[in-house]
Order: sequence, then structure tokens, then C-alpha cells
Amino acid sequence: MSNAPNGNGHGLEKPIAIYYEHPSWFQPLFDWLDKRGAPWVKIDARFHQYAAAAKDREYSLLFNRMSPSAWQRGNGHCIFYTVNYLAHLEEKGLPRFRARNLESPAAFDP
Repeated sequence: MSNAPNGNGHGLEKPIAIYYEHPSWFQPLFDWLDKRGAPWVKIDARFHQYAAAAKDREYSLLFNRMSPSAWQRGNGHCIFYTVNYLAHLEEKGLPRFRARNLESPAAFDP
């Protein structure tokens, strides 16, 4: 990871994280990011762990692509883990986004 400007002329302090559950759905995105030379890391929700006491943000942005259909592939536990992980990131000031899929703990607000 470097602080070199990206294709838009803006540098990032920390990499972009791509948080996903399905091992092959996002390979085109991963390939595109590599081709662009973007500072990024992929986080497989099935194997992810984090330190709850950590104070610093690890990423400039987390792109959450955890699928609500994960339970159909035996990964239902990842859905509940993700809710808590996103709350943890939100407490650390990582930007919050809403989309059609599970994007933040607020997605479960009534």
C-alpha cells in the first residue's frame, strides 16, 4: 500500500477493504482493482477475525458485500458476525453506507 495518488488524483491513507462471503463472485472486482493499482485488501467473512479493543481504523473504506443468502451456503453465522463487525467499524469512524444488502447495523433498525 502506498500513499501515491490513485487514478482520480487522490491518495488514501489506508487501503480499501472488500468484505465478502462468496469466494468467486467478486473476482472481476479484485482483478479490476489490481489492474488499476488501487490500495485494497480482501476480507473473507468466513474466516475473518478482529480485535474488539483495537483503537485505530485499518481501512479508508469498507465495501461490504456480505450476502444475506449466506445461510444457503452454510455461512449463516457470518451474517450475525457481520452485524457486530460493522458496529465495531462504525464506532471507529469508518463511513457508513446503506445499500440493498446488509450494509450496517442500522439496516436492522425497525
